[in-house]
Amino acid sequence: MKPINRTTTLIYKKGRRIKVEKHIKRIYYPDHNNPKVLKPIITEPKDAKVYYTGYKHEIIDHDLLIGFSPKYNDLPFLRFTDPKTESTWALWIKGFGKNVPKTGIRPKSIGKLKHGMHYEIDPNVELKFEVLGHMIRKVIIVHKRPEWNEITFVISRFGGHLITGKTFGKPEPLLAFRKNDIKPLFKFLRPTVYDSGGDINNPPKVHVPMMILNNIRTGVWELKIKISDRWLDEAKYPIYIDPTITLQPDATEGYDAYMRSQQPSWNYGICIGGELGSWGGNFGRFLFKFDLSDVTGNVTNAELEITQSNSTWGNFYGYNQKQLTPYRLLNSWGEGNRCNSTATTGESSWIHRERPTEWNEGGAGGHNTDRIWPSEDDPTPVGVVNRNEKVQIDVTNTIEAIRTADNNYGFLLVGYEEGEPNFDGYAVDYYINGYALSNCSTASKRPKLTIEYTISDDIYWKIGRVGWEGQGRPFKWIF
Repeated sequence: MKPINRTTTLIYKKGRRIKVEKHIKRIYYPDHNNPKVLKPIITEPKDAKVYYTGYKHEIIDHDLLIGFSPKYNDLPFLRFTDPKTESTWALWIKGFGKNVPKTGIRPKSIGKLKHGMHYEIDPNVELKFEVLGHMIRKVIIVHKRPEWNEITFVISRFGGHLITGKTFGKPEPLLAFRKNDIKPLFKFLRPTVYDSGGDINNPPKVHVPMMILNNIRTGVWELKIKISDRWLDEAKYPIYIDPTITLQPDATEGYDAYMRSQQPSWNYGICIGGELGSWGGNFGRFLFKFDLSDVTGNVTNAELEITQSNSTWGNFYGYNQKQLTPYRLLNSWGEGNRCNSTATTGESSWIHRERPTEWNEGGAGGHNTDRIWPSEDDPTPVGVVNRNEKVQIDVTNTIEAIRTADNNYGFLLVGYEEGEPNFDGYAVDYYINGYALSNCSTASKRPKLTIEYTISDDIYWKIGRVGWEGQGRPFKWIF
């Protein structure tokens, strides 16, 4: 197996036949010393011995060099370095409420996670820090009603830039840039706060906190998250405060998002998973877009694999899924940077494909306006889905149709619903299970697409001509 690009792995090549495995988000990074070489992203924390000697842990097999768990009080909690320019950005957790220590807070490590660390800030507050290839998540977990209602961070830079999203008309509070670069390297997202209440029919209480951003001095910003006292009083604990950082998407990365008919205006673009199917007259659907630019011939087989997992709504498994059907999408849509929160400009929801632009029918349901109808693939029969079980869906014709279309808008995945093929008119309360999306911290659970295709005659002939040895055969094709 060999990387082809940031999201794609070659499984085998035999003559004109190629088999590849595709992921939605990056799984490889360009080697820091030789950018033409792609290496696997490894986000398991290592003891800091190579780059960040002032820290206990580091992640260096990544687009960014990341140091965390400082050994000394005067160091920031988190440090990023761009290996290309050696520019550095740092983040301090300054304090909670009005009590802001001069040197900030140094969380106590209480255990390693598969892709990060688990910290205790005080007996009632934890921090889960997780690194994925395309995002860095810092989830603060508060176990009982706190005396405070605000959290203060300080963010600084050395060698690069920190510019407010407002400067570019963007919703993110801060964007980090290399010098003289027009695209941000990464973004600090506006946080979402949610509680532990709710069930499949009732959402958790969600709050979008006030953000106060102050430029303390050149290159240094104070970011304050202020939560409503009333919301804190009414919330079911624990509550979760999620100020996520996302990297600038690579050209080979795709999108995925969840849509939910019960919360028709909400975006779920950075959720770890969602529920697929129908329950009590409500529906959950998935949107997918994989990069197909390197698929250069007729697709003979394509299979989407999704894995049962949990979401912020709970962990739903053991139900009869009945069937899953892919539909090629006919318009663009926005993945979004929310989870359980109202979609903003350019983001998708059950109502919107790119807010304020709406789907012709909710949930991308418009026949031959939002999605092709009928599907180019038959429904894949699916029975009871058990915990952590993997489900494979035939998407061969859908992927080939996307490949040969003028534009790749991806596809919609729909469960057993009224109006769908094979629906028998006897809907029960649950034809639903939860599945992981690309933001799941467990890499093996994220959606993947396996494609087999045959190189077209003209491309194969060109490769043969370029690689001609003069002995009547082409060179071995090197990806």
